[in-house]
This record gives sequence, C-alpha cells and structure tokens, in this order.
Amino acid sequence: MLGVASLAGTDRFFLDEDGFAFTDEHPESLQATLEIFIDLLDEVERSGTVLAWDGIWDIQARSGRTLATLLFVPSEIDRDIRRLLGARFDKIQKYDETLNPSLTSICNGQSTGISPGISICAEKRRSGRAACCVTTNQSGRIGDVEISDGAGDAILAPFLVQADQVPDFWRFALDVERAPNIEIHEVACWAFPQLTFAPGVWRQVRRFVGPAETSRRLLLQNLAGLNDHAPSVWREEVQSHVIAARMKVLAGVDCSLESPNTHNNSAAMREREVDFDGRIVMCEWHAKLEPHQNRVHFKVQDDRVYVGIFTDHLST
Repeated sequence: MLGVASLAGTDRFFLDEDGFAFTDEHPESLQATLEIFIDLLDEVERSGTVLAWDGIWDIQARSGRTLATLLFVPSEIDRDIRRLLGARFDKIQKYDETLNPSLTSICNGQSTGISPGISICAEKRRSGRAACCVTTNQSGRIGDVEISDGAGDAILAPFLVQADQVPDFWRFALDVERAPNIEIHEVACWAFPQLTFAPGVWRQVRRFVGPAETSRRLLLQNLAGLNDHAPSVWREEVQSHVIAARMKVLAGVDCSLESPNTHNNSAAMREREVDFDGRIVMCEWHAKLEPHQNRVHFKVQDDRVYVGIFTDHLST
C-alpha cells in the first residue's frame, strides 16, 4: 500500500505529446481542441503538476507545422488562445532527462507518434502508482488505454481529454493505491468536488465498524454517488421517498431522510447539527454503507453536498 502521503506527488500527470500531432487543422476545429485542452490543463493543475518532454515544441501536425509555429505565428486561431497555451507550455515542468523513455508506444494496438510521456506514464503504472496521460481530443485516446512500450508488460492507464475526467482519475488513484480511510481526505476535494466535508469529519472514519477494507470501498462508492448525482436529484425532486428511490437507481446510494420520530427527538437531532466553519448545518439525511451499520450523514443545499458525520449509528 503506497498510502495517500504519496498521492500529492508530482509524478501523476504526463503529457501525451502525440496528442498535438494534429490531424484536423481546420481553424475552428483546432481552436476548439486548444480550448478544451486549456480547460483540462486548468483542472489538472489545481491538483497536480503536468510533466512534458522538452521537445514538445517540435511536434508536427499532419501538414508539417510545428506546435511552436501554431502557437506563436499569427493565424486564424484566436491570438489570446495561442498565447495563453504557449505561455503555459513555456512554464510546464519537464521530465528528468535521466529517465530515457521510449519515444513511441503502442496504445490499444495502434502505434503512436513521438510521445515519451506515454512511456513514462506506463512505467509509473507498472510500479503500482496511479498515473495518467493528459492529451487532446484529436489523439483518439480517452479513458482506459492499454500501453505497450517495449520496456515491460502492457499496462492500462487513463487518458484524460476533458476537465470532467479529473475527479475520476483521483478516484482511480485512491483505488489503485488502496488508500486507508483516514488518509482519503488528502485528495477528497479533487475526487469529489461537489462535496463539502466538515472540519474533522475524516477523523470519524474510526467509528466505522467491520473490516476496514470493506468500509473504505463502500465509503468511496457512496461519496462518488453523492458527488455525481445528489445535486441534480435534489434540484429535480422534493419528496424524500422519490429522492431516495432515484439515488438508489442512479447512484447506487441507499439513503434516507431521518424519520418523524427522530425529528421529534430534540437530543437526537442535535447530534446531526454540524459546524461547517461557523455555519450550522442539519445533516438530516444519511447514506447507509451497509444495511445494519456505518452511516454517512449529509445535507444537500444550493447544489452542494455537505458531508458532516461518519459513524456506526446515531441516536434515533
């Protein structure tokens, strides 16, 4: 187990340089590609550092135009977009020159152009580390891709094309490196961006009973379901039984509002009051990790999910 102490390292995100060997150079298509990539880069750099080959400027599109020419020579592509990406690449961190990666790889059975980043990513994955490639929508590579680079066994690695894939990568990292419950908090804000966690809530994972591996797996599944579906379900529905039914079907989350008896028990309801940095939130919904034990108490409000309590059971 690597543990989450290593999750904040700088060797997670590797540029797929071949993603910039553009095949569609129509100005509108190319500008859209650059805009999508900039959005992706923004999201990735909130949680990590992208590493790139120092020869990235020489990558050629189908026409023979280099990336340097594309970004710095006036063209039909918006000047601000070109300059922005050029400045970002100018500052991007470069690989350690001693790594000596393969310049090309085979991805899902297809040979790539020059892209040492893919080979470095594959080596990180073979070491047991969660790593991914950051690429463009013209690379033809998205999601899980099998990489063969001649340096070892073929290995699967995620390829990110859009900003909304970044949370999935961090969930993948938590799964691959088997992060213990107590350490998930280090990357929870990146893996579950729609969730707001109460200060100190991660210390409460010790309250879960049963095998730690089981509670870890179920906790991650339920947090993902809440993140991905709760805001929209709460916007669209009002009745608690309808909300609960939709969350079970859409998100795989077995959740419910506290019963009328619990609401009438003032002492029990005080247990569900949680201080979120000076704001008291009544976490009157709970997700059941297992039917008989382990609960995540939360509140959905203003398109945010406030996660306030991890526990075996509260008073009813």
